[in-house]
Amino acid sequence: MLLAVAFLTLHAVAAFVVPSRLWGGSHLAAWPATAGLTFLGVMLAATLLGGSLAPKLPLPPFPGERRTWLVAAVSAITFALLCERHHLYGDGSVLLRSRGMSFTVFRGPVIVKSVAFFVQTVEERLGLSVETAFRLLAVASGVVVVYLCVRLCRNLGRSDAERLILLAALAGSGAWQIFFGHIEYYPLLTVAVMFYLFFAVRALQRQATIWWTWPLFAALLPFHFSALCLAPAQLYVGLSAWRTEGPR
Repeated sequence: MLLAVAFLTLHAVAAFVVPSRLWGGSHLAAWPATAGLTFLGVMLAATLLGGSLAPKLPLPPFPGERRTWLVAAVSAITFALLCERHHLYGDGSVLLRSRGMSFTVFRGPVIVKSVAFFVQTVEERLGLSVETAFRLLAVASGVVVVYLCVRLCRNLGRSDAERLILLAALAGSGAWQIFFGHIEYYPLLTVAVMFYLFFAVRALQRQATIWWTWPLFAALLPFHFSALCLAPAQLYVGLSAWRTEGPR
């Protein structure tokens, strides 16, 4: 319970205390204040009463493979209908004017050039605006991430309850705002990171070859140098293989 309350407190701080700096930590920063406070109130009540009410409520089954596709399809509709109307967070307005190019190319050459090529091609060949192209990229990236996220939670959890908790924790992150038509490079980067995490977990569970996690991790670095933060995770994957299988 304390962990859940702390999680809600972080949302409140990010949304109402310093939203200009921590907006990426909570989707509530973009909501009307009344809606945000109502949401927090409902979540706090659910946290406090959950211990007594949860045993009386039926636990919904975690999505299987077919329902995973359904969840991804529903997420596409949600992302598309609730696209952000302004692009003042991050570098959105700058990227619209520059048609996808920015100084981020020095930190993530592959992702910047790929995104710029996509939005410019959509504009020139399909006649759609750069804004629409960015939105399409964000929504499509979100669908892929949702699909991989559900499958990842299904592999990690030992029961439906654990899987649902993991999914709620991941899906409740403020970082998912980037899929609601956000003008940025990071939706595509998130797809790459999620694919790596999904494959790494399968490798740790001996459902895939661990050796391939190394080139996958290396491929993330040209996308954006921030992928270096996954280096400890990759070292853990490598050491786990060393302990269980020995050097090859």
